[in-house]
Amino acid sequence: MAVFLTTFTLFQPLGQVENIELPAPVASSKWVEEVKVGMQVAYDAGRLLYTIQHDGTYLDIEKKGDNSPVTIADNKANQLICHALINKFPTYGLLTEEKIEGGLLDEAQKNWFDKEHVWMIDPLDGTQDFIDHGTEYGVHIGLTENGEPVIGVNYYPETDTFYFAVKGGGAFKKVGNKAPELIRVPAGPVTRIVPLRNTSAKDTVKNYQRFFEETIVHEKILAVNGCGLRLSCIAEGKANLYISNGVRSGLWDYCSGEVILHEAGGKLTTLKGTPVDYREKTGRTVGGTIATNNAELHDIVLKK
Repeated sequence: MAVFLTTFTLFQPLGQVENIELPAPVASSKWVEEVKVGMQVAYDAGRLLYTIQHDGTYLDIEKKGDNSPVTIADNKANQLICHALINKFPTYGLLTEEKIEGGLLDEAQKNWFDKEHVWMIDPLDGTQDFIDHGTEYGVHIGLTENGEPVIGVNYYPETDTFYFAVKGGGAFKKVGNKAPELIRVPAGPVTRIVPLRNTSAKDTVKNYQRFFEETIVHEKILAVNGCGLRLSCIAEGKANLYISNGVRSGLWDYCSGEVILHEAGGKLTTLKGTPVDYREKTGRTVGGTIATNNAELHDIVLKK
């Protein structure tokens, strides 16, 4: 498949400039301005996180109500992202993992579930990985229209890697200064399962045990930090199955990744086979999720 590119300028910190070539289906989309801004903001937040992790900044680690960690880096990235997006798109709603207040942000967050367009932000997916000086933490920016995900931008600063997608425009991966590459799930029947789990989620392993006893041969379960990165791994064919109980999952964990996975030919649903409800007022997924890169495999898992 030929992919034609359109260039825009991505302004980097410290005055550096990189040219980003957007594939033609993205550049011609009605969402092109949101994609450009989303990529710029994700990049800037990612470089901020990278700097904080590598310069020895005191992280001021705290525990949230669900016992998950939050650091000064989460909050600084959140401030950067939310202010930039809402200043540019002041009528859009906002759902973000971390707390933020003030001016337009208060209005954007008020009854966000009733708004036509909503930014869904995870300013630092993989906080524990970040704390541990890992390489898989990232920035996730998604956009919904009438409750349906339409834009996904994931950026991983340690590897300088973007995954991005627009509804109807395909999914792409961009590493460093290389041009974006179209990503698609492998064609044909699944002969082996390559499953994913969170690096610390023992319950995820239990989810697979009964299924593996009754179905096709599987590989060792791969541990990958961050929900968005797991969905991106499935989208590009590095794995083909992820099952989550969704105990702590927020809509910000899935929104951007679902667009990337769907546009690559994969599928994400709840454990009941229904679409994730991106207007759920709690901001959380309900009933867990299944992500696969194959419709037949998805159906098999749902029946177990």
